[in-house]
Amino acid sequence: MVKVRAPELNGATGWVNSEVKLKELKGKKVVLVDFFELTCVNCIRTFPYLKEWWNRYKDKGLLIVGIHTPEFERSKDMDFVKRELKRFGINWPVAVDNEYKIWDAYANMYWPRKYLIDKDGYIVYDHIGEGAYTETEVQIQRFLRDLNPSVELPEPIKPLRPEDDLNRVCYPRTPEIYCGYFRGRFAGKILPDIRTAYNHPIVQGDGIISLIGEFIVESERLIFIDGKLVLNFKGNELNAVMFGDEFVEVRINGRLIPENMRGSDIRVLDGKTGLLPKDYRMYNIIKTEEWGIYTLEIFGRGTEIYAFTFGSCAV
Repeated sequence: MVKVRAPELNGATGWVNSEVKLKELKGKKVVLVDFFELTCVNCIRTFPYLKEWWNRYKDKGLLIVGIHTPEFERSKDMDFVKRELKRFGINWPVAVDNEYKIWDAYANMYWPRKYLIDKDGYIVYDHIGEGAYTETEVQIQRFLRDLNPSVELPEPIKPLRPEDDLNRVCYPRTPEIYCGYFRGRFAGKILPDIRTAYNHPIVQGDGIISLIGEFIVESERLIFIDGKLVLNFKGNELNAVMFGDEFVEVRINGRLIPENMRGSDIRVLDGKTGLLPKDYRMYNIIKTEEWGIYTLEIFGRGTEIYAFTFGSCAV
């Protein structure tokens, strides 16, 4: 196996918590570099494991370094980054990679992605996406022992969520849906960047957005002027990256969201189920044990929606 030296973490537009230079850590630390995005559900699902590894191993030679490479323009804002890192309890150093310079140096193409760097500065492990938590922790321990042969380490952690268990079943799910014209799929014609009244047909196909009412469709977001979005999807979890200062009504299959399907951000207000997306972030709308094919309706005014993501795993 040819060893590849880890590129230096140059080009960040800012750092949170502290700045890191890999050349200063040679012989002192094992480094886990984590490429992530604070609105990415797959990244967010890894946070509990990263936090546990940080607590277990930060005093035993491990340094975690997050690389926040934004997917959307709003995700570049430093106030947003600081707020969300605090909300998620992330205390390790994080580089804000708005210009994709670190991303490009590592030839990365994925959120999330983890690179493990040994005490000599070489990349020794590489994992794309969620999962493989035990495998990753075993590799962390291996190179911590290489750094300090006498270090005492615990047994790898057990799955922190039922859906992470190897006995889980993952059913088909709708792939990620983008809401701007650059990557979105719509049931009818779109007029880019212009306030327009739409009356799209309701399409039964999976993952196609229908607009009814007034909207502005921009390259990476959809802005409600006053209208309804309809979307058919399959899975047992639905999340949306959103922002707005008014309550957004949400229905499932033409009715209020049942209590056993309400995601963590759904509330009941004036007899309606929905949410108030006053902070730009990812919101959990549907979370249920029952996989199914559903019709989502969102009624909004002034609301921005960037993307929908889905889950489908159950024990």
